[in-house]
Amino acid sequence: MLIINQEEIKQSQVVLKIELEEEDLGQYVKLGYKKMVGRLSIPGFRKGKAPMHVVENLVTREGLIREVIDYLVQDVITKAIDKQSLDAIGLPDVAVNKLDPITIEATVPLKPNVDLGDYKSIRVEKKEVDVNQDDIDARLLDLSKGMGVWEPVDRPIEMGDTVTADIKGVYKEKVIIDQKGVAFALDEKITFPSEDFLENIIGTEKNQQKEFSVKIAENFPDKEIVGKKSKFNINVLEIKQMVLPEINDEFAKSYGEGFENLEILSDKIKSDIIKEKESQYDQEYTEEILTKLMDQATIELSPVLLENEINHMVSEQDRMLSQMGIKTEDYLQSIGKTQEEVRTESAKGAELRLKRSFSMNKLAELENVEASKEEIEEKSKLYNSTNNSKKQKKLPQNQIDEIERMILSEKSLDILKNISEGNYK
Repeated sequence: MLIINQEEIKQSQVVLKIELEEEDLGQYVKLGYKKMVGRLSIPGFRKGKAPMHVVENLVTREGLIREVIDYLVQDVITKAIDKQSLDAIGLPDVAVNKLDPITIEATVPLKPNVDLGDYKSIRVEKKEVDVNQDDIDARLLDLSKGMGVWEPVDRPIEMGDTVTADIKGVYKEKVIIDQKGVAFALDEKITFPSEDFLENIIGTEKNQQKEFSVKIAENFPDKEIVGKKSKFNINVLEIKQMVLPEINDEFAKSYGEGFENLEILSDKIKSDIIKEKESQYDQEYTEEILTKLMDQATIELSPVLLENEINHMVSEQDRMLSQMGIKTEDYLQSIGKTQEEVRTESAKGAELRLKRSFSMNKLAELENVEASKEEIEEKSKLYNSTNNSKKQKKLPQNQIDEIERMILSEKSLDILKNISEGNYK
């Protein structure tokens, strides 16, 4: 029988102090024996065949328990939470204080109480998106740039050109850049290796050499010389400018799969821009009404739950960096931040993500939102077809549960939008 001491619930979490009595240990000792016996070579017994009392005498009872301590802790805490009828959520913070007798202290995060206030009073005016001729002309210009041709010119360098040059940069006597025949575009957004670099080469002509000194930008890899004045020598080998096609009916016919004339292409562009603006505005509108909901909602999060969410966000970032072939330490160096600073910055996003999730769950509860079996099955089929290279006959239960939560969240958000527009009864 587990001895459980439950402290007072504070900040949506509770501390459980759990002690195992001798009668509780038998199943875990036996499990430890089964895990360990196959690895032991004991004289007089075939490998894996030594009886439990022999193994226990050899490695001690505590040794067998240590073999399964992770499982023991998880199993005991689960039983204690069930016994105390706690509405737990997420992973508890656990410490094994003693092994004789086994004493576990678990800080268990609980589902927070959520008060959405007068959420039915939320109002945000929805606007119509507008597309004018300037928008269409700007898109046509972008399309023409994609069909433009770079041609050599015999004139000084101008912003927007592409330049091929030999570049050498020196700080004191240290060579920091030495590139031959490197081609680069002159774009006002470029600040490497210095914010003043492009400004110093504009006006330079082909076959002309130029020397100048500039302060090294913050995005330079060698952080020791950031902000230091360094001397550069550039020898211009070639200057090219982009020659754009004329935007007319012929241009329309040559673009993509071909359009009959410029008017039809412009209509298609207008339709595309409307869809893009509507999608962008819908995100902004959703953000605004969710912000209003958060402003009036009262939610006290468990510190343990919040810490778990921060860990999850940091792990997600590390996984994405790994997929791109970037080491976490290299990324941190490039942005000039420590792991602890990243965690601190993640805390606000983690808190917002949790509060929004609990708020939408509460809204679904208050509005009796449900996900039908048919909706879950349809969404599961879609998930299975788009996320699995090997089609599964049935998704794991945890994925089905996640799909159900997603459906409830989408429906709840639709309700909130209708409330905001004054269309919900």
